Amino acid sequence: MDLITIRQSITHYLNRSLHNYRSRRALYQLATRQPERLQDLGLSQAQALSEATRPFWQGDTEITGSQPQSTAISGYGLHSRS
Repeated sequence: MDLITIRQSITHYLNRSLHNYRSRRALYQLATRQPERLQDLGLSQAQALSEATRPFWQGDTEITGSQPQSTAISGYGLHSRS
């Protein structure tokens, strides 16, 4: 892996983490201040709070009625070489 690829992977990871932080903060505010608006998103307050309180460094999940499915770190372009 060359230096440019490493830099791009780190930049992508940091941008994704910042996006997660901001969107989860907004979801938390919505869930606590205006929970009735969650119906427009098809979410319960419990589902929204569950996603909103996850750490920003954890990958995206698909919120469903069952257990959330996490995206592995490989989704950020970071791969280990064996």
